[in-house]
Amino acid sequence: MGRIASTAGKGIMLKVLGGSIGVLAPFVIAAALALGLLAVMATAWSPEQTGGQGRACAAPEGSSAQNGEMPEELQVPQEYEDALHGAANESGLPVSLLAAQVYYESNWDPDAESEANAQGIAQFTPATWAQWGEGGDVWDPQDAIAAQGRYMGYFVETFEDDAQDDEHLMELAIAGYHAGEGNVAAANYQVSEVGPRTNQYVLNIMAATEGDSVAYCDDAGSSVPAGDAVEASAELAWDEEVTLPRSTAAEHGREESKDEYVDAVQIHGMQPSHAFYTDCGLFVSTVMHTAELDTEFPARGTSIQMDYLTSSEKYDTFTPQSEGELEPGDILIITGEGIGHIYLYTGQRHDGDDGRAQGASLGERPPSGHKFFLSDFRGDYTAARLTDPDTSPEDENTHDTDQGNQDDQEDS
Repeated sequence: MGRIASTAGKGIMLKVLGGSIGVLAPFVIAAALALGLLAVMATAWSPEQTGGQGRACAAPEGSSAQNGEMPEELQVPQEYEDALHGAANESGLPVSLLAAQVYYESNWDPDAESEANAQGIAQFTPATWAQWGEGGDVWDPQDAIAAQGRYMGYFVETFEDDAQDDEHLMELAIAGYHAGEGNVAAANYQVSEVGPRTNQYVLNIMAATEGDSVAYCDDAGSSVPAGDAVEASAELAWDEEVTLPRSTAAEHGREESKDEYVDAVQIHGMQPSHAFYTDCGLFVSTVMHTAELDTEFPARGTSIQMDYLTSSEKYDTFTPQSEGELEPGDILIITGEGIGHIYLYTGQRHDGDDGRAQGASLGERPPSGHKFFLSDFRGDYTAARLTDPDTSPEDENTHDTDQGNQDDQEDS
């Protein structure tokens, strides 16, 4: 693998020949031709719209992506086409990848500025711009896109030996731009482990690059109340218990889940697999993430979540002997004959016999009312109580190459 990257299985390769770019894949050729035909004015921008802070959802019925039209991510304002081709030459990455990246960074707004002080069309912090701006103006989109090419080229070279293939190399470069080199290395070069927001950012850009566009839904999950697990659970789960015929199919339970949950679960940036919408651990994790209480909570795997809860300084864990020891929002995990179930104690009586808890059951129940137990035939339960919640928004899009700052910007 070199600085000329390709996407495995797609036959996508970018060649740099005498300063010109040859794009071999048909869909990228179409994208390149369309760059000269489509000029899109940037829409109103706010810090919440940049750097993958929103969530992606499947292209809605009748959308341009489904109809085979140019994906919105690749609709480049005409005045930036030359700069983008230059950045592609510099980085050895496809034009379509860099175009999608700018789209998710600023929606092509050269005056964009985030709460984390990321500036301009490519969202550089002052510290990172000082290293990669080469004396240019961060607010000048031509200078900023050129710097984007240099910075992405740096990540291509840096991660080359750690990438499994060219597609993985592109993913690592995108993740490095979003979260910082240190966080990618700390995740052992596994993009999915860098953080859910970085993972979603990478998925969005790679999907556009592969011509498999996803629609941008910056309000997905926005109705979930922040700061309260019980309120978030009530928003995401049905009040009454919902039971289904058992199945481990990936989409099983999607139609029976609340729309709010179907939207919110996408925060993890995962493709549905193995009883995805009826996974007890995924539901609890989605509550903790969307309520902004614990954005490090593992997505799936009850034993993984148990290890996390018992080792994290954010939680107190104990074995309750009676319900009186519990507080609303406590997480309950079976620790008897095998760790196989997790759910949320709400302390609130739900309709009928479905009371005082909410959760899902793998292959059998989407998030809904849950009968409350402290012990059953499987053994005792461990309770985990969050004592140190995430209290401030994550610093997004810092792109800071200072190692000390990189360690603090996971999920940026």
